[in-house]
Amino acid sequence: MKHRYRTYRYLLTILGVLFLLTPWCLAQEENVEIKVYDFGDGLSHRNVLKILQDEEGFIWMATINGLNRFDGYEFTTFSSRSETHPIPHDAVSDMVQDASGNMWMSHPDYLYYLPKNGRAGSDIKLKQGDIVRRESVIPYNLHFDLSGKLWMATYDERSAETSIQVYRSDSTLQTLFKVPGQYPRRPIASWYGEVYLAAHGTEIWVLDQAGEQQMVYEFPNESEEEALIVQFQTTADGIYALLDDGRVYVKRPTWNDFREHPINDLVKRRSPQASALLVDERENLWIGGRGVLWFYDTIANRLVDYDSPIRQQVKNTCTYRQLFQDQSGTIWIASDFGAIRMVQSDRLFAHYLSGGSEYCSNVFCSVRGMTEDPQGRIYISYYNSIHVLDPQTNGIRLLFPSNNFFNYPFGLQYHRGSLWTGNGLRINLNDLAVDTLLPDIPQEDLGAVIVDRKDQVWIGYRQELYRFDQAGDSLRPFSDSLGRWDTLAGRISYLYESPASGDLWVSTLETGLYQIKGGTERTKRYHNGTDSPAQLAANQVNVVYEDREGMLWLGTANGLHRLNPNTDELKVFGAEEGLPNHFINGILSEGDSVLWISTDNGLCRFSLASYGCTNFTTQDGLTSDEFNRMSFFKSAEGRMYFGGLNGVNAFYPSRRFLEEGQSRRDANLLFTGFTRLDGDSDQLFSYDIGLDPEEAITLTHNDRTFSFEFALADFRQPLMNQYSYFLEGYENDWSPATTVHEVRYNNLPAGRYTFRVRARSAEEEWKTEQLVIPVIIQEAYYRTWWFWTICGLIVIAGLYAIARYRIYALRERERELEALVQERTQELEVEKQKSEELLLNILPAGLAEELKEFGFAKAKRHEMVTVMFSDFKGFSRISEQLEPEALVAEIDYCFRAFDRIVEKYKLEKIKTVGDAYLCVSGINSDEDVRDAEAVIRAAVEIQQFLALRARERKAGRLHHFEARIGVHTGPVVAGIVGIKKFAYDIWGDTVNVASRMETNGEAGKVNISETTYDLVKHKFRCTYHGNFQENSSEIGMYWIEF
Repeated sequence: MKHRYRTYRYLLTILGVLFLLTPWCLAQEENVEIKVYDFGDGLSHRNVLKILQDEEGFIWMATINGLNRFDGYEFTTFSSRSETHPIPHDAVSDMVQDASGNMWMSHPDYLYYLPKNGRAGSDIKLKQGDIVRRESVIPYNLHFDLSGKLWMATYDERSAETSIQVYRSDSTLQTLFKVPGQYPRRPIASWYGEVYLAAHGTEIWVLDQAGEQQMVYEFPNESEEEALIVQFQTTADGIYALLDDGRVYVKRPTWNDFREHPINDLVKRRSPQASALLVDERENLWIGGRGVLWFYDTIANRLVDYDSPIRQQVKNTCTYRQLFQDQSGTIWIASDFGAIRMVQSDRLFAHYLSGGSEYCSNVFCSVRGMTEDPQGRIYISYYNSIHVLDPQTNGIRLLFPSNNFFNYPFGLQYHRGSLWTGNGLRINLNDLAVDTLLPDIPQEDLGAVIVDRKDQVWIGYRQELYRFDQAGDSLRPFSDSLGRWDTLAGRISYLYESPASGDLWVSTLETGLYQIKGGTERTKRYHNGTDSPAQLAANQVNVVYEDREGMLWLGTANGLHRLNPNTDELKVFGAEEGLPNHFINGILSEGDSVLWISTDNGLCRFSLASYGCTNFTTQDGLTSDEFNRMSFFKSAEGRMYFGGLNGVNAFYPSRRFLEEGQSRRDANLLFTGFTRLDGDSDQLFSYDIGLDPEEAITLTHNDRTFSFEFALADFRQPLMNQYSYFLEGYENDWSPATTVHEVRYNNLPAGRYTFRVRARSAEEEWKTEQLVIPVIIQEAYYRTWWFWTICGLIVIAGLYAIARYRIYALRERERELEALVQERTQELEVEKQKSEELLLNILPAGLAEELKEFGFAKAKRHEMVTVMFSDFKGFSRISEQLEPEALVAEIDYCFRAFDRIVEKYKLEKIKTVGDAYLCVSGINSDEDVRDAEAVIRAAVEIQQFLALRARERKAGRLHHFEARIGVHTGPVVAGIVGIKKFAYDIWGDTVNVASRMETNGEAGKVNISETTYDLVKHKFRCTYHGNFQENSSEIGMYWIEF
């Protein structure tokens, strides 16, 4: 009796403890995948201190024995012992990435900067003086503020003091201040332009960018032992502070103070030794510590314990040092037993009868049919029984309390207060009485049942099709002009009534799809034979759906079919178009634009506009990837139910599923490696750091083999990521989808190529982003056109040399004679050249050619020529005062300058007479305005030259010349006169008028006639200054202003 009492007391004590702990017990999450990476996977050390993701998408892991870069398949290790990826220090205590993508790492006494391209970085010494073991200065909590300064909490092992330091962009290190307390690690974060520092205990100091204190926050201690702030986490909506006792405080942008997070109510009375905090993209919280890994579900307000499954894998108690969420939503955990990858389901779906039930065959509930009554209750049938789901309360119960119902086939339909099954059972829901409408028929895993618009029940079971006779309360076999449905017609798998025409469509497992017009006569049959109106890809049709356009969507054993029953046009969709599997089990519509399709490998949200798929699997929260035929249903309120091998998945369709799918498309495609085999040295060269897909890869003809390695930065299921690629310029189409992330090419011809890779996560749609890498393969020199051209020239030269050698002796004297003749001819050519140059100096080029060719030249009339006369003022007076040599030298200097100006403006010099200079423009041109403009510009430049020369001569007290220049435009006659010392000259009234313009001009000015003025008045500023009489006509005169 005493023993029994002790037993009862012991049980009561256990039950009492369990009862008291019930509110605090942490739930175990089932839909999560955990992978621990350690030595066996290639990680340099299992003691991981920090994990982050760079802007390209690579995962970086800092350990006590080197830095690791992970692409989802392989680790690339940076360490002091690595020949290919050396860094000076192995123990990486912290790391952070700057705005340019460069990596900064902390080590005892040092900071190390690793450039984005992976090349050698720079080592920055923090400690002054010698490096002494156990007296190091260790930087922790690296953090870049908005201005680009690197903040750190530096712990001095010798004094146990912590200083807050800032490393600036000008490579200077500044110590701002020391913080109280003798312990390392002071979390630092930037939020809305301010720096938050966990200075001491539960105190937070808010600093400006210069390090000046602006405000202090302090949290209460809830135990005798002083708590410490161990981490900050910032989001756009808040800054979170984690204390080592597990409490979390949060401050929002509109709040004046930190407030307790709801998680604190769940962690009271616990001592979790927390050290890591993560606020994920849905603002759920993760807390890690020694033997603690909690997930806080914000919506459900519950904690989930993930430490237990991890402990089972590593066989030890982990310390979770840091928590990180990458771009694909994967949770990474740095621990002392490896880098832990954790993938949660997205929990988009509600689950019923999943995870096993005592009423289901072999524990698991394989759903066979679903229907709904007028009250909105959902009935779910499976092998052993039927359950009733009340969506209002989310409660689910057995339809038969005593569980005395067993039904094997598919199919369930509510009609007039009863449930009808695909094998002819009718269950009265009032008293649960079961009528057998099809007696003496063998039980088989088949059956379909529907109610048509005439309120008639149709049942298809095995090779029989029945219609219920309400009057006779019995099933009558269907019969038409072809007779009864029989084995030749096939086993029935699905029944569907067209909402538009009322036609009945009957799907079978072996013979395709039948159309029963108006429910009375079979008119069409679609199958995979050549005589089918539209040839299906498979004879097994599992489901039929008609959209509002009248198109039939058929789910078959070999893809999704879109059939136009009026034109018999057919289009087939399969895995190549993004479906997760070719075996289609069910179809439900989301409005007019989307179909939800269940397959043997997941669920697909299929867009009718783009024919694109967003696929969902167990990774997204489904209970199972394999669904069943007939196990899909859309309730009156729009909720969808899909049943499979592990219960039912329910959800309300909306764009959030598309957004969820699109949110997973942010992962980048990574260029992880390139390898080439050099044919000359027969060596293999591999590159895995600093690869830029935008830079062309140039190979020689000796690089016989080369390969690409790539990866998708979606780390949820990296081994399930699929790739397709093709080498543009060599291949014509994408390769089949594969999980292999490497491709090799051999002995490609020279040319320019573009290597393209696309990727998708598991069975989702192909991502729009592609990896595009230009490739250039240089031609072998002995195959180039220039090489063969040179070879041909060498051969020709050799043949020519041989031919020349054979006649060399006979031609020797001839060469000598030719050399002599050539010498004399050269002398003649030199003299001829001199004569021609002299002739061209005297005559225009055209006239000189005419004279050489005919021995004479005819005089020619030119209708519009602009003539310029210049004459030095007071020349006679000056010539009397100068020595003849000096006079000639000065005239020569001036006229040489005139010649250069005339040549510059392409004028034709006619002659000089004493101190007069005559030139024209328009002899060889019809551009009247341009010719006149050129003459005037030359005249202006001559006057400017003379003015400059005058200043120079005056400075030396020397005589100088001043010139009058006159310009007129009109007809002239030009030609050569005489046969001795002939000269080229021009005649005509135009020459006389130009001379009068000069005579009536003034020194230092350019005087033009009215005719010239009319041509250039829009080009120059001119001033009228009178007329002069010429042959009984008056001609206006204008000064050129310059």
